Amino acid sequence: MTKQLLVIALMTPDGTVIQSNHRHDYVTHIDATNGKEYMIDGGLNYIRCSKNGDERMMTYTIDSSLNDLRQWFTWGTYGIKGDQPFKRVKLRDMSNTHIINILETQFHVQGDMREMFKNELAYRQENDIVVED
Repeated sequence: MTKQLLVIALMTPDGTVIQSNHRHDYVTHIDATNGKEYMIDGGLNYIRCSKNGDERMMTYTIDSSLNDLRQWFTWGTYGIKGDQPFKRVKLRDMSNTHIINILETQFHVQGDMREMFKNELAYRQENDIVVED
């Protein structure tokens, strides 16, 4: 069975990470060390990216280490009341309440993504970690 992609990102030689967050989200970066242009597109639906040969492609699934998922998976949010400017938050920085609310209310979150959120909560419980709003 094919694993659901949870993170697709590209790291350029200058250390910049570009990530496409949804279908047709075309993202580019001009690298500071070599002047080359790098691009990524497709969100979690498909992978389309530049191939200059010196970038690092980062694709993570549920089988990847939780540390990698915590570092690179992001979730878009408008804040706890939905009245804040849109921002992306790394899994490791999401509050416990936020993750629980996603699991209880976002029914489109299924499969491996849902499992990833549950694994994060279990990791926090095992390590006595509470991230507050």
